[in-house]
Amino acid sequence: MRDGHVAVRSAAYAARLNLQVIKKCFARSQAELGNENKVRIKKKIHRRFIVSELLKPLIPQRADPFIYKHTDGYYYFTASVPQYDRIELRRAKTIAGLATAKTVDAWHKPATGP
Repeated sequence: MRDGHVAVRSAAYAARLNLQVIKKCFARSQAELGNENKVRIKKKIHRRFIVSELLKPLIPQRADPFIYKHTDGYYYFTASVPQYDRIELRRAKTIAGLATAKTVDAWHKPATGP
């Protein structure tokens, strides 16, 4: 298996783990509620929470993001910035650490040309 696939699988595993924890909390709260209307409201709240947590971007406002785990043990993140005039590169020991990692510009748009 290539290292890049490890990063994607790790992120997917973390998302599944978070979803399992949320489902357990939801099942516990459902058992505590006797009123059906409260359960219906609670389901809507939990559904919104699940969607907002699982779909929250790691690094906001980046186009074409890509995460790769290199053999050196670091995760590398590349993406274009909102102005589409450069591509940035980040490096961190964990996927979560990429959000606060120092950015380095790997490519700048040329001053002239298409």
